Amino acid sequence: MALISGSVACTRFSVVAAPEEIDFDSVRFRALQPGSILRESSGFVPYEPEEPYLIANRMWAFRIRCDQKKVDANQLKERVRELVKVEMQEVGPPSMKKIQELRKLAEEELLERQSSSTKIIECVLDDHTLYVGTVAQSNLGLVSALLLKVGVQLEFKTPWIDAGLESQSADHIDYQDPSQSVIGCHFLNALLNDPDVFPEVERGQAKLITASGTTVTLKGTIQSDLDRFLDEGSDLINLKLLYEDTLFTLDGLSFRISGLKINPYKSDHWTGKLQSRLDRIREVWEAMDQKFLDFANKNSLGINS
Repeated sequence: MALISGSVACTRFSVVAAPEEIDFDSVRFRALQPGSILRESSGFVPYEPEEPYLIANRMWAFRIRCDQKKVDANQLKERVRELVKVEMQEVGPPSMKKIQELRKLAEEELLERQSSSTKIIECVLDDHTLYVGTVAQSNLGLVSALLLKVGVQLEFKTPWIDAGLESQSADHIDYQDPSQSVIGCHFLNALLNDPDVFPEVERGQAKLITASGTTVTLKGTIQSDLDRFLDEGSDLINLKLLYEDTLFTLDGLSFRISGLKINPYKSDHWTGKLQSRLDRIREVWEAMDQKFLDFANKNSLGINS
């Protein structure tokens, strides 16, 4: 999933601090060289080769590229066995320390011949908001770490953080980062009665967690099962929704969007296509933000003025 094509996965960050000019080239991506035993390389690249990062006033578009080499576990095991056999024939049974040395040697040999896999994360930094084309926690950590190297400090953006609400938690939910809150699950439940947002009924998808901490995933025609689990006190973690003509899945805990279907836009230049798609992404976010504020006010959650 990306921002400029296909289905969109998106996480938002608020920019806490940033320099007036951002030097992405100072942390640009450098490819792993053939024969190198380095396992990973990551850095910034433009959306298109030789294109500028700055595409509008206080708006930067960039990609983060991460190349990684992984040693196949079975290949490693076989190579260690071969090296141990040679060691036994030439010297005698190896000690545990020697076996660890042979394992390291085997890893280095395999890494020299191993080709790397590539991961691309698309991002748009629009003044005080960063849009990241992923919801994966490990990828978000990489984005934050690299942007910090160029002087951009981030914090997760959710409507409860923006509204100054106190964090709420539940003992049966496993939280991955401090921005997550069970209040988002309560909001997702309230959306089931919203006149403008509807759960997908034919190819539905939902994830819940029961009061005992068991995760339940529903797919297909889910309405009756969804009602039953909610009546039993389960919390709704994420739900596939239809808003206007747009399908997407909203994660209640973290307020992240995935599987966002956007009608194709035609443009003579990639920046025009990106801007058009980003406009629609913002519209969906703004609608959900406003509905959360309405929910918070209706339930007297104590929004800070």
